[in-house]
Amino acid sequence: MCYSGTEGDLFVMKLTYIAVALALTVSSAFGQATPPQTAKDDSLPMERKVAILEILKKEGMAPIRPDGLKVAIGENVPQQVNVRPLPASAMQYAPSFQGHSYLVVEESFIIVEGVSRKIVAVMP
Repeated sequence: MCYSGTEGDLFVMKLTYIAVALALTVSSAFGQATPPQTAKDDSLPMERKVAILEILKKEGMAPIRPDGLKVAIGENVPQQVNVRPLPASAMQYAPSFQGHSYLVVEESFIIVEGVSRKIVAVMP
């Protein structure tokens, strides 16, 4: 099939758009190897995260391995899973976590919004 003039230009332009869309799709799929983070988690400097982790470790909450709980930012923690309120001492390092709770899943500390029970941070 041979295209000429305006018809040929239109064909080339459509192929270009398809190629760009395909390239963006493939590159975004490879870019998702790490779990997405929320602004709350990303905005905390490492030294503040470490300080919060030390506080939570002292609390001594036993780790759990709940069936069916997906540990990822934005996922909801089921009502039957016990969470504890974040200690007041942690608020000095992360005031945005006021009213939040936490739980320990295997070796990660999970920060959960109070009412919605949505996971907002995962700290190893």
